[in-house]
Formats: sequence, structure tokens, C-alpha cells
Amino acid sequence: RPADGFASAGNLVALLAAFVARGAVLFQFELVYLYSPEAYPTAVRAAGTGTCSAMARVATAVAPFVAYPLHDASPGAPYYVFAGVLCASGVAAFGVPFDTKDRVLEDEVATSPKAGSDAPAV
Repeated sequence: RPADGFASAGNLVALLAAFVARGAVLFQFELVYLYSPEAYPTAVRAAGTGTCSAMARVATAVAPFVAYPLHDASPGAPYYVFAGVLCASGVAAFGVPFDTKDRVLEDEVATSPKAGSDAPAV
């Protein structure tokens, strides 16, 4: 006879998936804090890192409003949607334009030359 309580196989798989997903989200959240300060020049570092952090906080606040209606439609739907978002963010991480290892932190924001000017960007 299959177990009807919390320890049923379906509940354990869902619990394991939730722990793995939460760990992956925490990992990506920490990467934002590690990478974003090195990606921005000193002049805009606080604003850039703060914006990244704010977007993560907004996503955290919005997640329950997405998860509960999806769960009402199908108990597995929130897992599929959040797994899809997690995979999409992993793919987007490959689009990061540069590695920060051994890179000198810039102090000023690089500006592009004016149209028609032959002067290089500073």
C-alpha cells in the first residue's frame, strides 16, 4: 500500500526539487553580489550593484504571486516555470561579456565618442 502521508515518494521528490532549486537561487544571488561590483566602474558601482540587488528582491517578492495561482492550475506547474527561469538565467550567464580575473577596476565610466569624431572612447 502506498504511503499517504508526507513521506510519500511524490512529496519527497518535490521536497528534494525545492531544496535543489533554493540552493541554485541562493548560488545565483551570491554571484550577483560577487560579480556586479567588479563589472561596474567605481563611479557607478553602488548604483549598478544596488540595481541588481533590487531586481533580485523584486523577483523574490513576486514569486509567491506566480507560484500560488500556478499551483492551483497544476501542482507541478510552479516547479516547471521556476526551473525554466533558472535554466534561462544559467544560459544568460554565458552571455556575460568579460571575466573579471586579473582585470583592473575602472574608476571612470567609459564614454563613447561623439558622432563623426575620430577620437577614441575614453
